[in-house]
Amino acid sequence: MRFRGVLRAAPAGRTSTVLMVAIVVLLCAVTGSLAWAQTSYPASPEMASNGVSTYTKETSGSGILVSLYDASASLVGFATVATTESGGILADWRGEDGMHVQLESISGGEVYRLTDVFDGETGEMVFNHQAAEWTISDGAARVIALNQVAVELAAASLDAGSPASTMGASPSGTRVSSDAEEPCEGGDCRGSGFSASKSYCCKEASGNASVCCTNSLCWGCCEWMTCDAMCAMGDYICSCGITGTSCGTREGAEDLHLHW
Repeated sequence: MRFRGVLRAAPAGRTSTVLMVAIVVLLCAVTGSLAWAQTSYPASPEMASNGVSTYTKETSGSGILVSLYDASASLVGFATVATTESGGILADWRGEDGMHVQLESISGGEVYRLTDVFDGETGEMVFNHQAAEWTISDGAARVIALNQVAVELAAASLDAGSPASTMGASPSGTRVSSDAEEPCEGGDCRGSGFSASKSYCCKEASGNASVCCTNSLCWGCCEWMTCDAMCAMGDYICSCGITGTSCGTREGAEDLHLHW
């Protein structure tokens, strides 16, 4: 755009006012852009199995809004993930297909309450430590049968939006010093966890094992065995465990931990 003519100087009294207004408008525009900016994350393995390519997270009221998108950047659905009054973590999932379910993690993930919001059907999935298996109530089984994809995406969203989603394994075998490498033959450490999806469950378990592995030689475990997972439905609603090995030798492992 071209402007013709002479730019007239504003009266001295108005110059500062005009400048201040311009600065305020500019700051509002920048702040607005930052508020709307969203970080996009690659889909977890469980999300990807249901056609999700990426997801975003943003603060929404007292919770986290998790939005899932397919490969063409079309919205698949979204969930608001928030802590309940009883201390559980609830994902309220609404799919673009019209499905609306709620999944709540209770007792650190050892109990999951599932609800079909439309018809009011509800039920629980509970981990039985004695039998080492998940028990699914009739109500929960019916909700899953009618809304399986919605339940799976609610579970994946719950993990993505919960505080535990920031937890991961410590850097494997990261050396504390730059001295000569020590052998990876120290003691074995077992980590366990509960989560709404297998991939996050294994991250939680490996994070717990890493704390045990850490000694005066390394942060975390220097070697891992395969993560064992027991899930209520496919790769969802899981209890899992993983074994890691600490740096050093088995003979010196106890001494390394005692002096750390």
